[in-house]
Amino acid sequence: MDANQVEVLQIRPDQIVKTSHENLVNLEEAYLGHRSIVIAYDSYGISLEEIRRASNIFFNDASAVACICRELLKGLKYIHDEVGITHGNLSCCTVVLTDRGQVKITDVGDGMVRGRGTDDRTMDNRAVGQIAATLLRLDCLEEDLSGPHLEAESFIHVSSIATVDELLNHRFLQAGFEPWCLQSLAILSKVIRFTV
Repeated sequence: MDANQVEVLQIRPDQIVKTSHENLVNLEEAYLGHRSIVIAYDSYGISLEEIRRASNIFFNDASAVACICRELLKGLKYIHDEVGITHGNLSCCTVVLTDRGQVKITDVGDGMVRGRGTDDRTMDNRAVGQIAATLLRLDCLEEDLSGPHLEAESFIHVSSIATVDELLNHRFLQAGFEPWCLQSLAILSKVIRFTV
């Protein structure tokens, strides 16, 4: 094979780092080959997208969605500040809920491989707002918003311009309950998934 036809993986070994945060599906190990990379992660769960498609149990539960957003922002803060990258692909597909009710961001290694610096943190922050809008189905609500849904709308609006720290202090997230309360929702979503 001609040397020009060989595709070489352009990744520095220090570009891929082991992660350790409760809101990430943590990168445990990475194996760099000449033309490929294999990334091993720790525990997993059911994606918010799978839950939403099976039966969106978050539709009228602004407290659960606030809790999810708060946990996502904690994970993003770690990714941005400690790992030094942006995720770049955060969505309901790349966020999972574990059996123990933990909210975890997946595919952090992909951001490392692509070498995404922290230049566009607002893209990740905006994605958290979009996740809230998707789970609460705010685009489908025809009546005037009030209470928690009004706070959620405010959160979504500022997610494209606020920092992670500013978002963590938003009133919408203060109404969310503690993450351990999501455990019953995780179990319910698993049941729904296997019965549909």
